[in-house]
Amino acid sequence: ITLSNSTALFGALTSGEVDVLLSASIDEDQRHALHDMAQRGQLHEGRGPAMGIGYVTLLSNVEPLNDRKLRQALALSLDRKEISDRVSYGLRQPLQSLLPPSLPGGNRSSWPSHNPEAARTLLRASGYCNGRVLNIPLTFRTNVPADKLFALTWQAQVKRDLPDCMNITLDGVESTTVYRQLGEGAFKAVMLDWRGSYPDPEAYLTPLLSCLQADGKICLEGEAAISGSFWSTPGLQTTLRSSDVLRGKARLAPLHRLEDLTAEGAAYIPVWLETPRAWSQTTISQPTFDGSGRVRLNQLRRKD
Repeated sequence: ITLSNSTALFGALTSGEVDVLLSASIDEDQRHALHDMAQRGQLHEGRGPAMGIGYVTLLSNVEPLNDRKLRQALALSLDRKEISDRVSYGLRQPLQSLLPPSLPGGNRSSWPSHNPEAARTLLRASGYCNGRVLNIPLTFRTNVPADKLFALTWQAQVKRDLPDCMNITLDGVESTTVYRQLGEGAFKAVMLDWRGSYPDPEAYLTPLLSCLQADGKICLEGEAAISGSFWSTPGLQTTLRSSDVLRGKARLAPLHRLEDLTAEGAAYIPVWLETPRAWSQTTISQPTFDGSGRVRLNQLRRKD
């Protein structure tokens, strides 16, 4: 069954109206409450492979974020650990890669950690902090519960660490509008998430990085334009093709190279890794997941 909001979903499970609840549309407070109930034995909790990534896309082909130093400064301003704790009570793992750790090439921290002083240095090099403040509008999806909490937390971090250099303003937009306007370059910075349709690096890197026609570091046509970053860099497509055809240990070198190039370009900022969860009544067997993060409904059983 489908219910209209998180409170209705939460109430349906805790009242016994439903036997099994998926975590996708649950607010973070209620997700945490269900997790605690499962810890106390009041529910069963199943967890799938952590395959969903949350990330920010930056518009790299127009001012001001066509300046790579400013994109890198934004990446350095982000304290993932604090965001994970405040938004999800630590249930979302901080992520510094576009690949989940379980995939080949995904067990690295290619993106830099929180470093506001390094961000300040980059901002000053681009003419900010000395009476000039960089204003960045951050778009979040109003119907995705964690997005607004993430946006508010990052905004507060920047206000605390870099008040004289940078300011983040917030703009909530419904997700279908976000997806429709991404390829039009409508958003300077936007919070998104992605789960590959199959557990392989190609399912994560190609939809963000593939470019059919590039002009220097700007993607004119291809997935990188559709995804809203319009970013590319010389050598990226050759490396992407190599990563798709190689297998085994030989594949790791191009995958690592892709991550390094993309982290340096900073048109995407990975934020967190999401583990899918499902809860069931104690009269129902514990939910299990397949390798792609889907609940195995055919494995659910009513317990005697």
